[in-house]
Amino acid sequence: MTVLPHTLAEWCAAEDPDHAYWPSSPSSDTPFGDPNGQRQGDAHYWDVWHGRKPFTAYRSQYPRFMSEFGFQPFRLWRQSALTRRNPTGT
Repeated sequence: MTVLPHTLAEWCAAEDPDHAYWPSSPSSDTPFGDPNGQRQGDAHYWDVWHGRKPFTAYRSQYPRFMSEFGFQPFRLWRQSALTRRNPTGT
């Protein structure tokens, strides 16, 4: 575990000091201490999709940055129209 949060970060800083190294997503920038924390870093919130919570559950989330909301996108309307016209696929 030393290589990722420490050695790799030091190497990246030496090679490119103008850009920050971010250890993971989600991450609170305190090597995996609180990866979905609401105070710093970026968070993932998958409870609406995997936890089957209602969409209103997003209203209780206030992270600094939410990099993933974890909900499957809707199909393209064009795909839906083709399926409705020809439900057997033939």
